[in-house]
Amino acid sequence: MKLHYIEEYLKLAETLNFSKTAEIMYITQPVLSRHIAIVEAEMGAKLLQRNTRHVVLTEAGKVAYENFTAMLTQYHIALEQIKLLTSGQLGSLKISSPYYYTSDFTEPIVERFSLAYPKCDVQILSCQPIEGLKSLLTGNSDLFLTTNTGLTANSELRQIPFASEILAVLLPSMHPLANQSFINPTDLVNETFIFLDNNAGYRDFNAEILSIFVRFGISPKKTIFTQQVDTLGLAIRKTGGISIMPYSVRHMDRDYIKTIPLIGHEFIVKMCLYYRYDNPNPLIHNFIQTAIKTFQNKEES
Repeated sequence: MKLHYIEEYLKLAETLNFSKTAEIMYITQPVLSRHIAIVEAEMGAKLLQRNTRHVVLTEAGKVAYENFTAMLTQYHIALEQIKLLTSGQLGSLKISSPYYYTSDFTEPIVERFSLAYPKCDVQILSCQPIEGLKSLLTGNSDLFLTTNTGLTANSELRQIPFASEILAVLLPSMHPLANQSFINPTDLVNETFIFLDNNAGYRDFNAEILSIFVRFGISPKKTIFTQQVDTLGLAIRKTGGISIMPYSVRHMDRDYIKTIPLIGHEFIVKMCLYYRYDNPNPLIHNFIQTAIKTFQNKEES
C-alpha cells in the first residue's frame, strides 16, 4: 500500500467529505475513491459508510484512523532522525583520549561540539595511548586523540592534525633547572633520561626524542624505562632523572615534579585525531572540523 493512500484516507477521515479531501490532496474524486477502495481491500474491511449526503467512519475505520495516524507519526519521526543522523546532527561519538590531554585539548573541542550539535552524545574514554589505539582499531571508539609522534596514517587509519603542542622536561622539583621558565636542550647534558616502555606503544616516540637530542650533540648519561605515564613520576622521584613529554602531561599533577617547556621549534609536535577509513559515522567529520576551528585562532596567534 502506498504511503499517500494512507495520507488521503486520514484526511478523508477528518473531513468526511470526498470533494473537499480531493481538493486538499490535489487529486480528482474518482482517483480518491479508487485509492480508498485499495486501502479497504488491503485492510479487508469497509472503513467508510457513504451515501449521497454523508460519509461516516465504521468501527474498523476508527481503528484504522488511530493506527494509521500513529504509524504516520512514527514514519515522520524516523525520517527526521535519519536525516539528522546522515547529516551529522544526531548520533553518538566515542573519543579515546589519554587523560592528560583532556583539559587542554579534548574538553574544549567537546564543549564547542556540544553547543553546535546539542542532539549528539559524545563520550570521552580515558586511556593510555596503547589502549586508545587498540580501542580505535577494534571499533570501540570512533576517534583517538594523541600526538603525531609514534603513530602515522596507514591503509587503516587517517591522521588529521588540529593543534600544536610543545614538548617539556619533567624533572624533580629540587633539580637545579626546576626554577627556570624554559629549558634549552643544551642544559640537559649528562642527564639520566627516563622513557616510557617501548613495548607499551612508545617506541617511535622515544626514538624521535633521542634523534632530536642527537642533532644537538646530546646523548643521555643513562637511559631508564618505566611502564607508562602514571609510573613516570615515581621513576623521576626515585632516580632523579628527567623525561621529555608533551607539556599536557603536567596535568599528571605531582607536587614533587616540575614540568618546564623546551626552547626550539624542534620541540613542537602536532596533536592529531585518528580514525578508521571504514568508519561510516558522519559525526567524525563534524568533530574534526570543530577541533580545527577550536584551535585555529590559537595557532594563528
